[in-house]
Amino acid sequence: MATNPYYTHGSGVPASLSRGVSSNLRAEFDLIAAGFDGVYQISWSTALPSQTSNAGKVPTTDGASASWVAIHSKPWTAASLATQNAAIGVPYMMTYAGVCTLVLPVNPAANDIVGIKVANGRVDNILDLSGKTFEDDSIGTLILSSKYTCIYVQYINSSWRLV
Repeated sequence: MATNPYYTHGSGVPASLSRGVSSNLRAEFDLIAAGFDGVYQISWSTALPSQTSNAGKVPTTDGASASWVAIHSKPWTAASLATQNAAIGVPYMMTYAGVCTLVLPVNPAANDIVGIKVANGRVDNILDLSGKTFEDDSIGTLILSSKYTCIYVQYINSSWRLV
């Protein structure tokens, strides 16, 4: 290991020895870099998870590992009945001419997701939470009061949440 005339090794304290201007900058840089004992190095991995069967998905991470997730990879399903039960992972477009009630699943699992879009021009459509909370509030149902509503809800920490 090269010695650094600018710093005393292990202490990080400048050495009393001073050097003049050098014509060899790389050698000077190497000497300075050698003086940083105990500096931690990190490494980055640019490897993606397997790309097989992941068309139309984007990479995501949980902080420890990377994986692929689909974003709006399914076509909208028409909610054309007055009351329609929602299936997990399906985006619904409310097309019923009257008030449309979309009923979320009774027993959702963690991270289940449902898409909801108002397409009937009404401001009184209903999202029935099937007894679950919404953003930790026990409200029972949500009135979709905008004819432009387009939301996704995900079941996280025992509550439906906007995502």
